[in-house]
Amino acid sequence: MNSYNRINGYESIEIHNLQEVYNESCDAVKFKIWGLQEDRTRNFLYHFGCVILLGIPYLLFCFYPKLKSVKFKKAPLESATILLITDNFGVSEYVTVQNEIISLPNVTELRYFLYQHTKYIWHWETKSFVTLQVFMPAKTIDEYLNDTNGLTYEEYMSSLDLYGKNKIEVEIKSYSTLFIEEVLNPFYIFQVFSVVLWLCDDYLLYAFCVVALTIYSSVTSLLQTRRQSEAIRDLVESSKCHEVSVLRRYNVNDVSVNDMIIDPEDLVPGDLIVLRSSKYTMPCDAVLLTGECIVNESVLTARDFLFTSEDRYFYLPYEIALLRTFTFSSTFQCMSVICRDLRQPNMVAFTKGAPEKLLNMCREETIPENFLAKLAEYTAQGYRVIALGYKDLPESFKWKEAQKVKRDKIECDLTFLGFLIMHNPLKEETAPVIKILHNANIRTVMVTGDNILTAISVAHDCGMVRKSDKIFILSVETTMGDENQMESTRIQYEEVGRALVTDSIVSIDRDHYHIAIEGKTWSKLRTHYPDLIPSLLVTATIFARFKSDQKTELITYLQKLDYIVSMVGDGANDCGALKAAHVGVSLSQAEASVAAPFTSSIQNISCLVHLMLEGRCALVTSFVQFKYMALYSLIQFLSVLILYRAHSMIGDSQFLFVDLIITTSFAITMARQGPSGYLSSKRPMSSLVSAKNVLPLLLQIALCALFQMGSIYYLFQQRWFKPIPSNTIEPIIVSWENTVVFCVSCYQYIILAVVYSKGRPYREMLITNSWFLLSAVLLVIAVTWLVVYPCEYIADLMNVVYIPHGKRPENDFKYSLLAFPVLHFILASLIEVGMADREWLKKCIQFIKCKSIPKNRYKLLLREQNYSPLINDTEPLL
Repeated sequence: MNSYNRINGYESIEIHNLQEVYNESCDAVKFKIWGLQEDRTRNFLYHFGCVILLGIPYLLFCFYPKLKSVKFKKAPLESATILLITDNFGVSEYVTVQNEIISLPNVTELRYFLYQHTKYIWHWETKSFVTLQVFMPAKTIDEYLNDTNGLTYEEYMSSLDLYGKNKIEVEIKSYSTLFIEEVLNPFYIFQVFSVVLWLCDDYLLYAFCVVALTIYSSVTSLLQTRRQSEAIRDLVESSKCHEVSVLRRYNVNDVSVNDMIIDPEDLVPGDLIVLRSSKYTMPCDAVLLTGECIVNESVLTARDFLFTSEDRYFYLPYEIALLRTFTFSSTFQCMSVICRDLRQPNMVAFTKGAPEKLLNMCREETIPENFLAKLAEYTAQGYRVIALGYKDLPESFKWKEAQKVKRDKIECDLTFLGFLIMHNPLKEETAPVIKILHNANIRTVMVTGDNILTAISVAHDCGMVRKSDKIFILSVETTMGDENQMESTRIQYEEVGRALVTDSIVSIDRDHYHIAIEGKTWSKLRTHYPDLIPSLLVTATIFARFKSDQKTELITYLQKLDYIVSMVGDGANDCGALKAAHVGVSLSQAEASVAAPFTSSIQNISCLVHLMLEGRCALVTSFVQFKYMALYSLIQFLSVLILYRAHSMIGDSQFLFVDLIITTSFAITMARQGPSGYLSSKRPMSSLVSAKNVLPLLLQIALCALFQMGSIYYLFQQRWFKPIPSNTIEPIIVSWENTVVFCVSCYQYIILAVVYSKGRPYREMLITNSWFLLSAVLLVIAVTWLVVYPCEYIADLMNVVYIPHGKRPENDFKYSLLAFPVLHFILASLIEVGMADREWLKKCIQFIKCKSIPKNRYKLLLREQNYSPLINDTEPLL
């Protein structure tokens, strides 16, 4: 077979009815395309078979769309009219290939399809479907900057035919379509079959209630889906502008450029937009070519457009005009502006940034001798220090050059002006939160772009590092070799506060020393000592002068050590780390909030404690509800088995009472307990199938079975009791067997709900959940009344045996049944309180499993360091 070639991120395979579309950002298949065509014979057989089989195949093809390809025949992609698309998640969809007559150069027919709001066009040369980006003209940035003429009318019409209108169409499906899609959900199909089975078993009331609830659920979901679609459409409509100004020419040779007002839907890629107001809603994504502006980027479209802004000057006091800004970047660690005093003939560039960065940008003769000493003095006191510099530009440097000049030409040969000293005091919440986290055995580290001495001072002030702890600044020293020798590197540790530099750290108490690492040292460690990084990360607390990508790398390394990492940040340079962390929390509504999964309205790190408390509470609550619902089903299953053995069964009204009153009441109110106000040092179990979770659950199941079988055994010991005859053909509902098992099981539903709703250490105490307690008390009263002395009407309604007041043996037996739930509650509480979540159970399980070493890598590293000093015993990777 001939080898296939990848063209523009797409592969053409020898079988011409199949194409693999690749993701441009990574070498992975995005989705696959199969070419198909309509076939009348296959289509007839398809519908005929579905009708003969009572429409069941229609449901199967709806759930598994890929099987629907039997009604089509294979066809080459260049002639296919139907395409089967399967993404990398296995989700399949059929799309129709559309054909249009267009007026592009050398192209008269356009074949394309739309998939996930993206247009894919058939490329006749590569014999494959490609995105519109392939047809974008290849132009450099300089060509875009120098081209201020705009598109010609012919270029515009060709682009409009190719790209289509610049608008987002939000489909609003009709109620009938939404209803059909909703009822074809597998859940509702299952409900239909369940209702049929219940009707066959004469559970008419139960089936009616389920049908009513199902209709209510489907209608509610339908209305919510419709409202969401309408809200998205309204959002798109509200973001539109009414008109836009573009530059156009009638033909290529036309030297005059027309400023035209057009509808935003008529924009095409390559149009030059002119902004004329300070508050303007952009109708598309765009790139700023000239001028200054603040842009709120659109997130609703994926198209790229180019625009130019009319000339603007921003006037400052003393008649100074701001002409160009080089924004702050964590990579460059500085920011520059080009200004002009209108009374002077030349422009001036000003730069501010990290002192270490400006030290290399400024001319040596302008740097004072005590530069580094003063910098160390201020940063050691916790001040934030920014260096300032400037440069006079020549008179020949005009506005046009200011718009095109590269920042490296500006940020060099500066004159040092001085330091800008800023005091950024800690928020009053910071130190208490750090203490709370430490008391909960949660490790905290600092990752910042500030000077390392400033970071160390802040770490002391906030309590991340105790005053008595030792801090060592790690550095990688490079020694240049001779002509025939390579450079050599060595690791050094400098103890803060002492003039002590050593090649190793030997400490008996490792809880009282910390390592601080700078960004440049981190880069050298990754290059020369990658194997040493894991050992350093378990003891390093301060990471200073870290760039955005280095913060992300640090998060990734910590995750490789099996840490669960949470990142809190508020700046644009935190976006990568916030996205990479397991839990990213943004403290601002700006750029960081876009990348972070969580955005806090509390503008300090106390939000992290609230998030952890809420998260633990939510996790424990979900586990509680899952275990309760599982046991509810098993209790009911045990009741059915026991009664089946005794030639009886659960009645229709009894099912309704258990499912709609007892279980629903607890399912709703059980989750109303809020999080505990105390962050425990013990984390909750994270797995439902762990031995610590499964063993208590199995004991609770055994306890339920024991008490149900014990109650029926106790019934059979009564002299007055007459069991249902074994030759009974139809199960008898109203019987003593049914009454005993049903009443005991009702208590079990209540007992397990109360036992599982314990509070601390992760949730509020049970007494705070008033609705749950009210439900439990009312249900206990109702069930006790049903057991002891119900009226005849209620007894008939609930299918239990009615005993008049005069029959003493039977009434005494009913009173004695109350001992079963009391004893069950005591034993179930002992299992949940004395066994589940207890350390002794964990140790017993570890002993049985012969587990002697921790599974987390960082714990293994800490154990190894307890027996060996952190020394420079690793050969560098050269």
